[in-house]
Amino acid sequence: VISPVSLFADDSKVFSRIVSEKNKNKCNGANGNEVLQGDLDRIKEWADKWKMEFNVDKCKMMHLGSSNPKSNYTMGGANLAITTEERDLGVLIDDKLEFDKHIRGIVNKANRMLGLIRIGFSCLDEEIFMNLYPVLVRPLLEYCVQVWSPYKQKYINLIEGVQRRAT
Repeated sequence: VISPVSLFADDSKVFSRIVSEKNKNKCNGANGNEVLQGDLDRIKEWADKWKMEFNVDKCKMMHLGSSNPKSNYTMGGANLAITTEERDLGVLIDDKLEFDKHIRGIVNKANRMLGLIRIGFSCLDEEIFMNLYPVLVRPLLEYCVQVWSPYKQKYINLIEGVQRRAT
């Protein structure tokens, strides 16, 4: 396999820089479409050799970048589905490398958890809440923050809104 491969447990990702036809000569004639399709074919051959199966229905293609020619790719004769967003290790990412839906989702989960804490404890005092908040709410807000770290003020305000609601 020529393209970079990322492996984690039973999950694998193959990625390649795709050069459009008009920029092909500027990049030493390399075209990522053929390289990526060849790598997918070689991965399928390897899996067949070792009596493993890829569930092609779960294999997806995400095109990144505005100059991407958005080619179709196959694996084992079946076309790979094209997706615009995907959840990977609990983080929702889209084809623009934005985390808007992910941040809104975790803020909603954290607000629901705050509501459950308020409903679930009839005698909720400050001491009990100070024990519950770091265990039940903060992990929701901090999971994989290194990946989706909010840099836009609107996302920072959403996340801080959870803490304001809690206090």
